[in-house]
Amino acid sequence: MWPRPVGAERAHVLSLLLLLGAAGGGCSVDTELGVAAELQSATVTVAGTGADAAASVMLDVRFRVGEHALGPRTFVVPRADVRVGETPAATVNLDRPPGFDGTLSPGESQEVTLVGTTTNPDADGVICGAPSATVVIQWEHRDAMDPSSMGEFDVAEMDTSDITCL
Repeated sequence: MWPRPVGAERAHVLSLLLLLGAAGGGCSVDTELGVAAELQSATVTVAGTGADAAASVMLDVRFRVGEHALGPRTFVVPRADVRVGETPAATVNLDRPPGFDGTLSPGESQEVTLVGTTTNPDADGVICGAPSATVVIQWEHRDAMDPSSMGEFDVAEMDTSDITCL
């Protein structure tokens, strides 16, 4: 190995510090090319018992498309699954909020409240009394300029203790 010239150690250390500072100092690039989602909050409500039980969810979700995506993306979130531990408890069909068209351009984000209620026999037996439940959403997204393009699927989940049984 060749000996380093005087001052090379110092220059090497300074360049490493600059590199680490840039990586951790607030420089960030949103490289998401599709639609990303983050569940901000989730509420699960069960009304009724046994065969008459109905499960409802209210989800606040932040959707975004990265600034370097190739174009606008369109997406749909058809349902939410609720489970307690590994036990499936309910599948809830979600309604699209009024005025929400499910399309985002590169660099855009939008917070959306998704709600839905579905009859789920015996959901009360699984959800009620549980300390928490996991809510899972799956969404399909595709190129908004080419509706015939192949869709991509992504998943997000959140644990919630915001459970109400009526």
